[in-house]
Amino acid sequence: MRPPAKCLFTAGCLLLVSSAILPQNTVVTNSVSSQLKYDDSESGLKREFEDAVKVAKKHDGTNLVSLTTDMALPDPHLWFTKVFGAEIGAAYEKEYALSVSRLPSKLADVFEKFTAQKSTDLKVLRRLFLH
Repeated sequence: MRPPAKCLFTAGCLLLVSSAILPQNTVVTNSVSSQLKYDDSESGLKREFEDAVKVAKKHDGTNLVSLTTDMALPDPHLWFTKVFGAEIGAAYEKEYALSVSRLPSKLADVFEKFTAQKSTDLKVLRRLFLH
């Protein structure tokens, strides 16, 4: 079974942002938009990231952190075990637990830097982790 696309991006962001690692269907409910649904697919994840970039361009830190908060894993133990196996998953889960409270602001920083660099090409790819 393939891990959800959103989980893979989140894992990649954590590796880049906090030297740790990072959902399933997400419903964002904040003042940016109510009841936006992002399906568990590359296109759903891309739409979610595009929304985060739009908010970052407006320099709306509160709503950006709200969007990135929804990118955290709902069940880290299950995800890390499923993707990396019991032993490696446990190590990554431990690192994740240490950094998850900082995750929303770290991801918000990633989106702000993306917009500050005037980056426009956002691609989402589904990758499989083999353990």
